[in-house]
Order: sequence, then C-alpha cells, then structure tokens
Amino acid sequence: FSICCMAKCWDKVKGFCKYWFYHPVIRILTCCLLCCLNFVIYAEDPANESFCEFEVFFFGEAFSLVFLQYPDSGWLCLLKIAIWITALFLGYACGRLFHHKILRDGLKLRMFGYNCEAKERTKGTWAVQGVFVVLALYIGALIYNGLQNEEDVTAGMLATDLEMGRILACIAWFFD
Repeated sequence: FSICCMAKCWDKVKGFCKYWFYHPVIRILTCCLLCCLNFVIYAEDPANESFCEFEVFFFGEAFSLVFLQYPDSGWLCLLKIAIWITALFLGYACGRLFHHKILRDGLKLRMFGYNCEAKERTKGTWAVQGVFVVLALYIGALIYNGLQNEEDVTAGMLATDLEMGRILACIAWFFD
C-alpha cells in the first residue's frame, strides 16, 4: 500500500463512520441501550443491595466537611466553617484562573471560549471551577483532620449503598 492509497481508504472509513454516527436511528438506539445498561448496572448490581455505609473517596470528604459531623466545641466548629469557606473561594479563584490562563489562553481551546465573542469567553468556566472547588474542599478536609487528634471528616456520606444506588439510578435515568 502506498500512503496515498491508505489516505483514500481512511477517508472512506471516516465518511462511513460519520454517516452512521450521525444517523438518527443509531442515535436513538444508543440512548435506549444506555438506559438498559444503567438498569443493569444500578438495579441489578448486588453491591447496591447491601446495607453498608456508602463511601465516596475524594467527594465524600468534601461533602462531609461542608454538611456533616460538626463538632461540639465552638472553636472547632468555627475552624471547620472557616476552612470550607476559604476552600470555596480558593477553589473558585484557582478554577477561574486555570480556565482563563491555561485552557482558554494557553492551550487555545475553542470549547473553553478561545477566539469567541465577549459573552462566550467564559464557556466551561463553571465545570472547571466545580472541579477545583471539590479539590479545594478535599484539601481543606485533610487540613482539618490534621489539626485535630481524631479523624472527624471521612468519606462516609451517612447513607447506605442501597439508598445511594437508588438515588444514582434515578439521576442516571433522568439525565439519559
């Protein structure tokens, strides 16, 4: 095979795939298959039927820092609130900076607003900031646990696997 022949073959394969990936019947069948697979994963998984505490590494600590297990001591409670408020602002600022300086201006990604109108220059900012806020809250949870003798902030979400399996299945079916 010559390079020219391989390029022509690749163009034909690319055109064939593009036609079938954009075909409406294939797109509808993909959505139906996704719903069926979500049912198999969330409704038939035996781990979802257990009554163990649901633990999510990384996000569980961030959730626990903000919403769960506040201490009885006044200064520890204020320290916990100060840490998560600081983490929220730092995550917001670092996420915005990362979006603007690296993703949009540095890598020049159009999906993040490069070379767009002024009102579209913040495309994707909320998603990047959300990731950075969760990261900052996780780091804040590690700092809070390091400042006290016992581990107060854990990955536990105060729900069982059964309850969270049902919630996640509803969320997946809703967004599909």
